[in-house]
Amino acid sequence: MNQLFGEDMGIISAAMETLAMEEDEDDEEEEPELTLALEQELYRVLEEKLAWLDTLPEPESVPYAKNDPRWSRFGKSICRGWRFVQHFKSRYRPEFLLGWDIGRAAMLARWGRYLGWITEGEAVGILWELSQKAVQELHSWREFARSYIFGGLMWKLICGDGAASYLGYLADAATDLLTGSAEEDEGQWRECPWPEARRIGFRV
Repeated sequence: MNQLFGEDMGIISAAMETLAMEEDEDDEEEEPELTLALEQELYRVLEEKLAWLDTLPEPESVPYAKNDPRWSRFGKSICRGWRFVQHFKSRYRPEFLLGWDIGRAAMLARWGRYLGWITEGEAVGILWELSQKAVQELHSWREFARSYIFGGLMWKLICGDGAASYLGYLADAATDLLTGSAEEDEGQWRECPWPEARRIGFRV
C-alpha cells in the first residue's frame, strides 16, 4: 500500500494530479520557487480574498425561464457528450471510462484526507478499494492511462472549455509517467508494478 499510495508519489492519486494539470506552460510566466515564506504569503492572500468575497452581496436565486438562452449552451454540452459516445461506442465499452472515474475519486480521497474530512485509515481504505476496482476492469498502467485520457476528453468536451489543450497535457503527462526518467521526476509508473487483485477489501 505504501508503494501505491504513500507520500513518495501516491501513484494513482498523485499521478492523476499530474495528469490534471491544465496550465499552458508556454504562455505563462515562470512561477517563483514555492518557499515556506511564499506559502505563508499565499495563505494570507487567500484569507484576504475570502474576506473580500464575504463582503459581496449574495445574488438571489432565480429559476431559468423556458426560453432562457443559457439552456442552449447546456444543450450544446450534452450534444458534444452524446456525439463522443456515438463516435466511440462500437470500439469501447462504457467501463473504459473507469480509469478517469477512479483517478478523480482517488484525488478526492487524497484531498479529503488533507482537509481532515476523513481519517488516514479511511483514505487508505478508499484508495485500496479503488485500486481493486481498477485491476478488475483494467490490466496495466498503459490501459489505465488510455482510460483516463479517454474520460478526460469526454469531460472537457461536456465542459466546453480547453478540450484540445487538455488532451495534449494528459497525453504528455501519461507519457512522462510511463516512460520518463527518474532524474526528471518522471516515470513513476515504471517504479511501481500494476497492483494485483486481492480478496481482502476495505471494511468500515
